[in-house]
Amino acid sequence: MAVNLIDLLKSEFSTDVVSKVASFVGENPAATQKAVGAALPALLGAMSNKAATSQGAGELFSMLDKGGFGTNQLGSLASILGGTSGAADLVKMGGPLLGSLLGARQGGVVDFLSSFAGIGKGSSSSLLSMALPIVMNLVSKQAKSSGGFNLSALTSLLGSQAPFLSAAAPAGLTTALGLASFGDQRAPAPAPRPAAYQSPAPPPTADSGLGWLKWVLPLLLLGLLFFGWRACRTEPVREAAVTGGEAVARAGDAALRAGEAAVATATDAANALGAFVKRAIPGGIELNVPENGIESRLIAFISDGARAVDETTWFSFDRLEFETGSAVLKPMSQEQLGNIAAIMKAFPQVEIKIGGYTDNVGDPAANLKLSQDRASNTMAELVKLGVAATRMTAEGYGEQHPVASNDTEEGRQRNRRIDIRVSKK
Repeated sequence: MAVNLIDLLKSEFSTDVVSKVASFVGENPAATQKAVGAALPALLGAMSNKAATSQGAGELFSMLDKGGFGTNQLGSLASILGGTSGAADLVKMGGPLLGSLLGARQGGVVDFLSSFAGIGKGSSSSLLSMALPIVMNLVSKQAKSSGGFNLSALTSLLGSQAPFLSAAAPAGLTTALGLASFGDQRAPAPAPRPAAYQSPAPPPTADSGLGWLKWVLPLLLLGLLFFGWRACRTEPVREAAVTGGEAVARAGDAALRAGEAAVATATDAANALGAFVKRAIPGGIELNVPENGIESRLIAFISDGARAVDETTWFSFDRLEFETGSAVLKPMSQEQLGNIAAIMKAFPQVEIKIGGYTDNVGDPAANLKLSQDRASNTMAELVKLGVAATRMTAEGYGEQHPVASNDTEEGRQRNRRIDIRVSKK
């Protein structure tokens, strides 16, 4: 008999645990409990869907294996939340994994959970990030218990969860995940194309509900026959219409490919950060950070006496996000800002410069102001976290100093960034 992973996961979220989670995300316990009830099938369903293809299953197995899931090291959710920074550590661990798991669907799932449970989008994102390591750990443990942690055991376990997921998932969740149903996970619905690039709709059929076409279409056909002798004049028009339709269809396909490429780029970027590891800093503090993230590289630079301070060595934030076209930081940025603040406190002699940058789209003066505002807001957040303002400066450079070509969306995204340069150590 297949094990019901949803029931096992729910047992982790006791009343006391949900209360602590609610306090962390700033929501009331009742709404948080409702959100948990939707988040668990969302995450497990996404994992099951990913494991339904050979490529996806391999990627998922690698994520679980490299993350060290399935061991007793992570512990129960109750024990984790009993620590002073347990909830924040889970969010830090789960954030990059969530992007890799959900890809382009992440925003839709966050929005669904927020609307369904009546909680903020930031709370929804934090809750999903917090729950994902727990889900992954349980899945890995159960796969191991069936005879060893391998690809076959993982796919078999996740493939058996369809009936439990269908029973636990609230209405609309499968749509947010891009699935027809949990029982048909091998045929996920494609991500919707942008409206501006939709291919032309096919002609309505007799079942379309537009009964008036039964009268209009014969008249149109008679008209075409009557004017058939003018084919030499109408043919170019018809060809132009066909060509235009094909152009729209090609544009739609190109947009879809661009979207898929963006998802692949985001996944590659998350993978490039590496697995989360413990980084010790002075004061007996250990940070749980990506092995190739800004925190790891900044600690290495500061600690290496052979590396001198210069004006060309910059480190880019990799988990800092702003609202579109705004200098307002998203809640998810607090994780990395907290890590940078901890590093600054551990090395009190260090001073830094914060640089803000944009791509070259839009008015250069507006871009310059936006980059300055974002750099200043980043500095202000670090001040709030206890870093003295006298140890930092902030400057916006607008579209200057690009690190990639502005001719592609990937390049423009890389150019929209916040960097740190150590000015004294």
